[in-house]
Amino acid sequence: MSARVLVADGNTQRAAAIVRACSKRGFETRVVHQGAAALEAALSEVPDAIVCQLGLPLIEGSRLEGILRANPHTQAVTLVYLADQTADAERLAVGGRILAPPIEPDQVAARLEAALGTLEAALGAPPEPVRDRQPFAAEHAARLREWLELDQPGARPRRDAKVVVLSTRSGVLRDFTALLARLPGAAFDTGLEVGPADLVSLGRVSVDAQIGIEFLHVPVGPAFKPAWPVAGHGALATLVLLAAPLGPAVADVRAAREGLTADPCARSYHLVLLGKGESVAAEDVRENLAIADEGSLFPIPLDSADEADRLLRDLLERMLP
Repeated sequence: MSARVLVADGNTQRAAAIVRACSKRGFETRVVHQGAAALEAALSEVPDAIVCQLGLPLIEGSRLEGILRANPHTQAVTLVYLADQTADAERLAVGGRILAPPIEPDQVAARLEAALGTLEAALGAPPEPVRDRQPFAAEHAARLREWLELDQPGARPRRDAKVVVLSTRSGVLRDFTALLARLPGAAFDTGLEVGPADLVSLGRVSVDAQIGIEFLHVPVGPAFKPAWPVAGHGALATLVLLAAPLGPAVADVRAAREGLTADPCARSYHLVLLGKGESVAAEDVRENLAIADEGSLFPIPLDSADEADRLLRDLLERMLP
């Protein structure tokens, strides 16, 4: 089995030349030209290595690495950087992983070959063990495997499904991550500081020993509108996080949700996280977000751990295809 390489470079001509050089050395290559697409590609099918432009559009290379390193599923990916200026390479040099101009495609391929020299021995290793209990029954896992096309001959399998998360408040993201971290098979860094403007993987819930569900937070501000279609492409669902009171930012959330779920088959769900004594009228949520499916609305009481866990499991089961 050959190593899988993702080339993420806004310089389209250079990217094409690197792909050709990598293919000559037997690598399976994919190419993207901006950061949001690179993150989507890395999460949908984890590569063995990424060749990444430092000044990658939308999400620059060093920021992309930070997102991948914070995710247990992608933290071991090898990264080789391409600097557009010698000064950038000298300023950000990290263990020889940055190539300074002039950059030759064969030089990039050779650097990858050296970095992945021990890969073949590791490719046949069994999947890492997951926790002893799973939040999904066997039939749920089978449905997700079918949706991911893992059992179809000749298909390029995706190891994880993706759920896009929208929110306008850091506190809501923190509470939601803490809820997910309590589930069996969950891998979330509850100490990770995520703000509303961060495009970042929150973590992963295992479905069985091979597959899971990745939770990707996408900013809702208008500046991130170009990234919405890319982030939403191929997603299992979009998850909107809310808290009382709703506030004017609901309009931004609604716009982002509509941009992410342009596909008529896409599904969206809405969680309202409620602290002790808090409440929100369901009709207000439905009216503000134009929710047609009442079954997509989940009020989650944060002061009742058992009820919150039950509702969260119910939500995850409904998300499955």
